[in-house]
Amino acid sequence: MVGDSSRAFKWIVALGLTLVACTLAIWVSWLLGQSAVSSAPATCLSRNCFCEADSLAFPRQLANSFSSLGFVLLGLWGAIAVRKPDQDSPERKLWPWFTSIMVFIGASSFYYHASLSFFGQFLDIFSMFLLGTLLIVGGFYRSGRLSGRIAIVVFVLASVVLGIAEYFFPDFRRVIFAIVIVAGIVIELSPGITGISLRSRKGTLIMAAVALLVVAFVIWTADLTGWLCDPNSIFQGHAIWHLLTAVAAFLVLFHYRNSSHNLRSNPKEVN
Repeated sequence: MVGDSSRAFKWIVALGLTLVACTLAIWVSWLLGQSAVSSAPATCLSRNCFCEADSLAFPRQLANSFSSLGFVLLGLWGAIAVRKPDQDSPERKLWPWFTSIMVFIGASSFYYHASLSFFGQFLDIFSMFLLGTLLIVGGFYRSGRLSGRIAIVVFVLASVVLGIAEYFFPDFRRVIFAIVIVAGIVIELSPGITGISLRSRKGTLIMAAVALLVVAFVIWTADLTGWLCDPNSIFQGHAIWHLLTAVAAFLVLFHYRNSSHNLRSNPKEVN
């Protein structure tokens, strides 16, 4: 009975913080949209910024903006309401980083689609770079190949380099993202990193996350190329991409819990 009450309280807190965070993201996006920081247009405007029509008012893409907030919901849900890995595991230390990046992805993606500005585009892609980089560096940390301190340094340096590359070479942002996220996925599919066989039940969640990413990518491509496109519809392929990738990221949290490593039994992983 006490456990049920505690769980219900966590759900209420998670939902409350989600409402606050989403409201804050919308408000900050609106403020930034009125400022000089949003004056430079997104590079996609010279061609097309996905299928959804530009309303020329805030938010400039309604469905694509609000669907982004699914990352905020699931990120905060994972941070507060989901049972976490054992305290003595690297996955427990990675947990707040992962959930924080999910919230950042949702907020920055909302701003990007609400403003269609270059700064919004930069933040949107950079936030996804952070997720891919965390998967890569976190995988080596989990396996004991990197200590906690070294992992933080590598993560920060890699993020800075990727951010600089994105800023100066924005046309290559999608290629760079694909390389980073695929590398992160390959690492998470490696038994040497996770310590589990993908054929076991513990490998089900990461395989489900990968399957969702594949489906999401197909829909993303169909939306971008105009194959599946109704510019004035509330149902947008890119919005579905947001929701599916948010769920895929959420599944990674459960994968972390299923494949957690015990620091006491792996001295190399101790900071």
